[in-house]
Amino acid sequence: MRVLSVSQINFFIKSLIEGDGRMRDIYARGEISNFTDHYRSGHLYFSLKDEKSVLKAVMFSSAARRLRFCPKEGMRVIVRGRVAVYEPGGQYQFYVEEMQPDGVGADAVTAVPGGKKPFLGMNTKGLLIAAGCIVVTAVLVIVLLCSFFGSSSKSVVKDYYKAIENCDAKDLMATVPKDYLKELMDDNDLSRKELTNDVQDYLDKYYDEYDDIKVTFEDKEKLDKNDFADYFDFEDASDLEVKKGVKYELKVRYRSDEKKDNESEDFIVFQYKGKWYSMDAMFLVAMATYF
Repeated sequence: MRVLSVSQINFFIKSLIEGDGRMRDIYARGEISNFTDHYRSGHLYFSLKDEKSVLKAVMFSSAARRLRFCPKEGMRVIVRGRVAVYEPGGQYQFYVEEMQPDGVGADAVTAVPGGKKPFLGMNTKGLLIAAGCIVVTAVLVIVLLCSFFGSSSKSVVKDYYKAIENCDAKDLMATVPKDYLKELMDDNDLSRKELTNDVQDYLDKYYDEYDDIKVTFEDKEKLDKNDFADYFDFEDASDLEVKKGVKYELKVRYRSDEKKDNESEDFIVFQYKGKWYSMDAMFLVAMATYF
């Protein structure tokens, strides 16, 4: 009998919810409550509620910068985004990409063919100014952070998706710390070859759908030891001591002969013993030992 860890269960629930296309691009109306503006990161944390229910929500800085108004406690809004699972807390929440006040231009929102709802936009001059500011800011951010992040944090992201694209267990496991792989092998009484076979079987079963994956880096956030305490409980998952990492916001294009998908994804990489590794790969390998 195999016993699942809490992290494995949350990862499985995440794969079920985020694998449902209906949850990837939806609109919701509700009242903002428990609003928190995280000034250091620029992220907005809040809940959306109506008369019967409450839904936790977050709007990351890359999306929040596009807002033309200041969200406030008690404000009614219409949001667009996706539902995903926040694994560390075992909670699902709404990841907001766009937001507008409910009632301002509401008639225009419901008048668009196909059910798509437009959001309040800038005029041409405003767009040009905003674009110029974004370009300047992006250049400054790259210059200031490049020395900290280096190129290896991005390369592990590319290596992960290339391994997924090729359904290559060995390449995928190369993005996971050897200490963690050893821990999995010890806990499940597996040899390295047996673990590799389990991972290969899992990839062939669940990730053989796409033959062309393209990753675009949209934004990134520096993570430290305290951030990882919020994201993952390493003491339960492994004995790894992680002190810094990066959370990338990605646009991922999946293509096959029969299907095309475009996804917004958060991807966490971390540095361990001087090398960069993938958090997603860790959980995928762990799930493979169960299935």
